[in-house]
Amino acid sequence: MGCGNTRVNAKEEKIPYSKTNNKKDESILKKFEASSKSSTIVEWKNLTIDQVIYLDLLSYLSENNQIKSFIFKNVDISGDFDKLIELAKILMHKENLKNLEFHSLSNLGNKKGKSIAKIMKHCKNVERIVIDNIDLEEEDAEFIGCILKNFTESLVYFQISLVFFGRQMRNFLDGLYSNNEIQEIVLNKINLTEDYFIFLLEAVSTNKCLIRLDVSNNPIKEGARGFIDYPLRNLKTLQMNNCDIDDNNLSVLLKGLYNNRCLRILEINQNQITADACNDIALFFQGNDYLETIYMLNNKIKKDVLCDYLNSDNLSKVVLD
Repeated sequence: MGCGNTRVNAKEEKIPYSKTNNKKDESILKKFEASSKSSTIVEWKNLTIDQVIYLDLLSYLSENNQIKSFIFKNVDISGDFDKLIELAKILMHKENLKNLEFHSLSNLGNKKGKSIAKIMKHCKNVERIVIDNIDLEEEDAEFIGCILKNFTESLVYFQISLVFFGRQMRNFLDGLYSNNEIQEIVLNKINLTEDYFIFLLEAVSTNKCLIRLDVSNNPIKEGARGFIDYPLRNLKTLQMNNCDIDDNNLSVLLKGLYNNRCLRILEINQNQITADACNDIALFFQGNDYLETIYMLNNKIKKDVLCDYLNSDNLSKVVLD
């Protein structure tokens, strides 16, 4: 299964269609009809619908040539068919599409990663894609990696959250090697372990456009040492909240970031940092006057202890409980 293998078989199964007579369903259709047909921002949110209503919504969407943003959030669609394949057939023709978001979707059927890749293959102007809490399988990792690898000109923001690729994580991260244009990457709660995190840093190390990296809620731990070899010196914002970072990990992290003259915001909230890290924090500020704010909420360190190590200017940069 390769990156170029994103074409759905031309002989696709047709989904049976029948008009609804349910007044509740008619109300849903009426509510979403106008925006789906003509709005530049189409949002399908908080819906529990059946196959017939979904196909009606897709028929409305097919008429919309102005759409720039499509947000699909918390929608449960009954019926045993591949929902995203049907959506891909419509969105692949929307040349003006710039923002694509999938949030909290279940019962989507098979070939989800392949369908998203198909949309991206045809929508060359997409700048922003969010995949949040949808039931992807391990085999979808390669297709999501292909999105990152093949769409290097327009894509500037990529977020994937609450998705688990297991042993296929590397196939997903491999897509970042070829993308040197993306500016913001958010990989939140995807079970990014120490070794995979270092692989991620290596993959993005040649990207001079990357200004924000958020890897919060992952068991990175000692993976922070990756910044020694891959310091990402163009980063402006680094978010590593709830990443199991202790004092030793923080010491290595700060050494890796020491010569970063672009970093303005560092978030390391909800970790395992104690007063034993005070000296390392002080040494960092002695050589780096560029960092504007370091967030350290919900750690085991207090500001009144840190004040013995930092001058008032540097102390004002630290946000603690």
